Amino acid sequence: MKSKKWTAFAIALAMVVSAVGFGLSAQPVSAATKAPKKITLKTTSKTVDIKGKVTVSVKAVSPKTASKSVTWKSSNKKIATVSSKGVVKGKKAGKVKITAVSKKNKKVKKSITITVKNMKPKVSLPSKATAYTSVKKTLKAKVGPTGVYNKGVTYKSSNTKVATVSSKGVVTPKKKGTVTITAYSKENKKIKDTCKVTVRQSITGLKFAAASKELKTGAAGTNKLTVSPSKPYSKTVVYTSSNTKVATVDKSGKVTAVAPGTATIKATAKYGAKKTASYKVTVYDVLAADANGAYTINKSKYSTYKIAAERSGKAVNLTLTNGDIDNLFGIGNIGFDWSLAEDVKEGFAKAAFNYASGNDYIFAKSGNKVTIKFAEDLARTSWYYVEGTSFAANGNDYTITLFEKTDGTGESIVLNKKGSALSVVKAGRSISLTKDGMEKVTVTAVMSAQSTATLTLERTKGTEYKISMTPNKVKEIKAYK
Repeated sequence: MKSKKWTAFAIALAMVVSAVGFGLSAQPVSAATKAPKKITLKTTSKTVDIKGKVTVSVKAVSPKTASKSVTWKSSNKKIATVSSKGVVKGKKAGKVKITAVSKKNKKVKKSITITVKNMKPKVSLPSKATAYTSVKKTLKAKVGPTGVYNKGVTYKSSNTKVATVSSKGVVTPKKKGTVTITAYSKENKKIKDTCKVTVRQSITGLKFAAASKELKTGAAGTNKLTVSPSKPYSKTVVYTSSNTKVATVDKSGKVTAVAPGTATIKATAKYGAKKTASYKVTVYDVLAADANGAYTINKSKYSTYKIAAERSGKAVNLTLTNGDIDNLFGIGNIGFDWSLAEDVKEGFAKAAFNYASGNDYIFAKSGNKVTIKFAEDLARTSWYYVEGTSFAANGNDYTITLFEKTDGTGESIVLNKKGSALSVVKAGRSISLTKDGMEKVTVTAVMSAQSTATLTLERTKGTEYKISMTPNKVKEIKAYK
């Protein structure tokens, strides 16, 4: 057994040694080690100013794979010097040979003649330029020709009320108008050039009339855009949509609703300062009623439903969310408490809950204060739970009496749970919720003997529910993502 292990080790070691050996023998010869047979030079200019600079470099070598490394020499350092990187600096008028000698083969060399003379610089700017208020613009003066010595330029504005200019040529427009920017040579102010800058008025502000808009799928609409000031150079803006799968926008700002969801429509000034404004577009579907006047809602397709209805000749608007549906059915231990009386008695005083659904009713509890609100109001909205007085149990059912004052006096309102029904009653007005297992919940609102409405939510399959109202005066149901 031991001999087999040692045999395996010996084979592995041999493989490693073999691999290392082959790796060394296969090592390629670097191109940088090859000696050239010929060198060709190039230069940024064959003329250089006294104190000016030009650069000489190796253009090519033969063979192509040979080393380009060279040392540089000047034939007369009093006329011009050359650095190790081939930078030639003029000293006095005359001609000088700059020679490159191969570091790999000193017999291979090449020279180029550079003329040093007293050159006059020339300053140049673009003849004209356009700028916009609130947007800085840089003018870059060029000093030539190549090889001339210069200390740079200074800039000056002909009218600082229209635009100023920095030492680096950065123009800061102040107001609409024209201004001349002059660049002067620092060596001789007589050497200069000018640029006529036209300053145009940028858009300083954009504002949409509405912060948000709603559109049904397939519909189109606009949102008035106000541009400030009233007369900029151009009022042209570019419109974009953050989500073209929800809503698209054309170049005039008209928005077309594609599918339920939300998108941000943005306007950006095309010219000058890139001022922007935006608003939110919400796209919804309008649900269709079946032959019986019922609507199908789908929790997996939508998240919120806005119901427009009529009750006793008055408009009623109710917002229903998927969370509300869970609350009504008691899914996930949230919403209305359908538990046993003893559990409610022990937990109600300590509970903190908040349940809201549109403007039809609101239950909220904080400490011992309970808020209950109905459409058309239920006399008052703030009631108090009094420990030891408010709760009464009757088997698995219970009654919670809430009082006007914290000491249990004044008017009162009753929350009653009986069987599968939970109701709130006050002076002939009430809202009751009746639950049929996990399949159906009925909400009945009684505001007077002549004003009664019933809303039924019934599960049909999976995440689908049917919603209907009696009397059937639902005008529209909008469904949102």
